Amino acid sequence: MAIVKKASAHWAGDLKTGIGSISTETGVLREAPMASRPVSKAVKVPIRKN
Repeated sequence: MAIVKKASAHWAGDLKTGIGSISTETGVLREAPMASRPVSKAVKVPIRKN
């Protein structure tokens, strides 16, 4: 029996300068930012320090 998992992604802009987000059905990733360059430079992402 195969296990099937689903995810979705949204991308805006071109490959070099665009940004987007990715979500998984489990909710582990929910509109997580992604980019073709380091995400911290693409969008303001809060960084948690422990």
